[in-house]
Amino acid sequence: MTTRVLLTGSDGFVGPHVENALRRVCGAEIEIIATSKEGGTHPVFGQMEALDVTDAAAIRSSIAHSEPTHVIHLAGVAAVDAASTDPGKAWAVHVD
Repeated sequence: MTTRVLLTGSDGFVGPHVENALRRVCGAEIEIIATSKEGGTHPVFGQMEALDVTDAAAIRSSIAHSEPTHVIHLAGVAAVDAASTDPGKAWAVHVD
């Protein structure tokens, strides 16, 4: 069975490091479905899928479409000021 990892927030600082570690541990056959809120092109991942982790319907659709065996959730509100300004949004992104 092929390992398919849905990686949220892949365009952040940690995403490329996780990708490197996964390939080192799992080998070249691992499939990484890279996502970010806006999607677009990334130098490590190539084309990333747009995925708003606060949109339950979008998440269900992404999982149904990509059929991941694993999910690594890296999306988050990293700036303390932004999280303090809108704690509800920070909670939704990190936990919900």
